[in-house]
Amino acid sequence: MCPGDRPTVGQFASWMCYGPPPNVFHFNAAISACDSSGYWEGAVMLLQQMAFFGVLPDVVSFNTAISACGRQKHWQPALDLLRQMPTHNLQPNVVSYGAAIDACARAGRVQEAVALLDEMSGEGIEPNLIVFNAALHATKIAGDWEVSLQLLDRLRNAGLRPDVRSFAAVFGALGRAGREEEAEALLTTMADQGLTPDQGCRAEALGALGWQEALAWLRRWELDAQEGREAPPDVVCLAAATGACAKAARWKEALDLLDFALIASSGAQPPVPNAFCYNSASNACARAGKWQ
Repeated sequence: MCPGDRPTVGQFASWMCYGPPPNVFHFNAAISACDSSGYWEGAVMLLQQMAFFGVLPDVVSFNTAISACGRQKHWQPALDLLRQMPTHNLQPNVVSYGAAIDACARAGRVQEAVALLDEMSGEGIEPNLIVFNAALHATKIAGDWEVSLQLLDRLRNAGLRPDVRSFAAVFGALGRAGREEEAEALLTTMADQGLTPDQGCRAEALGALGWQEALAWLRRWELDAQEGREAPPDVVCLAAATGACAKAARWKEALDLLDFALIASSGAQPPVPNAFCYNSASNACARAGKWQ
């Protein structure tokens, strides 16, 4: 059984009927194959068939099935499976809750993700950074910037240190809500903590900033690259900065960015503008009435 092989359940069913009696490890391997191939229905079906063959599911069985549902944004079936675990005398662990929270996050279900965080604490299960980042991702998808900042504080209060993914998710939430001042303050805090954003985090931050701040940070990162402290901004950052100019109808700055005129050369090959860059520049011109 290979990832992407949709007949997995049928093949496994044939083997169960004509081969040696399956055990929990066989079922878990098949459920994992369904998870890898995006076949969430098959994962749930196999979990249900275990009882028919007299095989008791374990925590891994449920965790993998919950993950399979979550990857396809089916948050309700994922929560249903989480609730079924105690009926099988199984106690959900941090991985169980993390997979369920991730399912809610992918669907942008912020309230459900936060409720699961609260439930974990009530059960004496401490969320780790991966779980918090999953919940923060939910706030990004939903654009719920207030809950995003609250979760960031909660993460710190739990004795954990936010990483680049944590900040990227918060920037995404702030950007979708148009909270430019909060994004600027958070980016400054990140720099003060000595945490270097990767290109994805940079892009999320640039997309959340106003055009002037976006260009200023772009220049700053380019200067840091000149001094060898970090990599120069890539085309994803360029697209995000061009988008910030487009939102403010700053057509000249957007066009200058296409020529890389606002960024000092770091000696490396400048990023080649992609379709997103050109679309944003065109949008900036359209908003400014510069159709020619």
